[in-house]
Amino acid sequence: MFASGEHARGCGVVEGGPEVSVATLICRGYTLTIIGISLVSMINSMLSLLVLGFLFVNYKDRIHGIDYWIYSQIISICGFMVSLLRLVIPSEIAIVVSNTLHFCAFMFLWEGLARYLGVKFNHRFNVILISLGVASLFFFTLNQPNLQARTLVLHAVLFVLSMRMMVTFNKAAHAITQRASLIMSLALSFYALVSFYNMGAALFAPIPQNYLEGNGYTIIGHAGLAILVVLLTFAEVLLVSDKLLHKVIASEQKLNLVFDHSPTPLIVTHFGDGRIYNANASLLKMFGYTLDEVIGKTTMDLNMWADAQRRDDLLREIAQKRRIDDFEVILRTKNGTQRICRLSALVIKLLDEKDPEDYLLVNVTDITQDVNTREDLKHLATHDHLTGLANRTLFYDRFDSDKARANRHQHQLAVIALDLNRLKTINDTYGHPVGDMALVHLANQISSVLRKSDTFARFGGDEFCILLDEIESTSDVESVVKKILDRVSEPMIHHETPVSISVSMGIALYPQDAETADELIQRADMALYTVKRERQSAYAYFRRPQ
Repeated sequence: MFASGEHARGCGVVEGGPEVSVATLICRGYTLTIIGISLVSMINSMLSLLVLGFLFVNYKDRIHGIDYWIYSQIISICGFMVSLLRLVIPSEIAIVVSNTLHFCAFMFLWEGLARYLGVKFNHRFNVILISLGVASLFFFTLNQPNLQARTLVLHAVLFVLSMRMMVTFNKAAHAITQRASLIMSLALSFYALVSFYNMGAALFAPIPQNYLEGNGYTIIGHAGLAILVVLLTFAEVLLVSDKLLHKVIASEQKLNLVFDHSPTPLIVTHFGDGRIYNANASLLKMFGYTLDEVIGKTTMDLNMWADAQRRDDLLREIAQKRRIDDFEVILRTKNGTQRICRLSALVIKLLDEKDPEDYLLVNVTDITQDVNTREDLKHLATHDHLTGLANRTLFYDRFDSDKARANRHQHQLAVIALDLNRLKTINDTYGHPVGDMALVHLANQISSVLRKSDTFARFGGDEFCILLDEIESTSDVESVVKKILDRVSEPMIHHETPVSISVSMGIALYPQDAETADELIQRADMALYTVKRERQSAYAYFRRPQ
């Protein structure tokens, strides 16, 4: 590979006859062997180039330095080609160019390792050493041809560079696995060993005067260099695979770190049987479990579902869509507390390609407070803030739905307009806080005798309105009215003093008196006005004017 020589007499023949001498046959055998080894080295280099090219195309954005290894291989191939063309081009040019190219290939190999490791090597000494080596090659090739000196200079420079690279690499390769670091160190050591061997062969063994001639010593040197190409490529591929593995492990560790420390509660289950594979700290804290308590169990085993049917609905939808978003459920904590949660889930595969099983990654969001706040706001928007009764808005909504049901089942509705009598007197006598207490007391008393399907609303001040559902006849209304009167006849106790409370009521019926809520309320108010004016009864029905 790096042998240097000059054109000379070549392999001779016996003068005076066609017979070929044994020495000539041996010489030709050496020549063919050297050519074969050189071709094998070139083929190895080209194969190495293909392997590195594949690695570069696939991993150039993740691993640096592969492009410089490719440049090194290309330059080495060019050096081989120039060496093999020594019988075609001037020997002096071939010697200087080929050996200079090998120096350059070594420098690109060095820089590739530096970029791979993410460090910056100081090349000043290398540049000076190579410059001296190239100058010596020119001198011992053009000015004072000396094959032995040229060979010694070439391999001495390569020996120093390879040893220095090995030491530098071992210092900087602390992040690489022991195997990858060892193989590259062995490759660089072998590089130095081959160079050292060639130096010894140049000093103590006969050097052939022609590149294509040779002997056993030079063949060993060429074979060592051919093996070196394979060993270096294997080391480079191993370094790439090591870096990829390191990145995969680092990515997995980052994912685990993100998973474990995510403020969002996360849980991973086996999609097939629902067994819990992993859960992060946020989820464990939310539900009060430890990791050992949940691993290998299902959420059904842990009694987490307040409604098992919702779990079946969730799994059915995920099986169809492979994911689900914002699925609202009620889940139980370890101590039995119920939480309203929103689940988002995605079917995933783990990084392990040997594991074909599907897993379910579930994001759990506790929306209990949000739902309660939403319900509170909804309640405030539809209920009276003092008594907790329905307000006018909710009353109208209930009327529409009750009206539709009454039409469907041929029932009647009754609207009762109700006033608390003597509220002004109570306010003047006991103060407005007691007046408010009287309103609350009245609301509680009347609510206790109404059905759940009835609607009791406060429109403001002492004005109340009751909507009775599913009325068959006026006797049903009479029954409710009597219960109200009996219940409100019980006085309210304020500081151990009874405060008498009474009410007046006006009644309008649907559909005979009116068909809209406004008309029924108006007619019930007219009946109530009649009660207050005549004071003959506590209630009255609407009567159309004669």
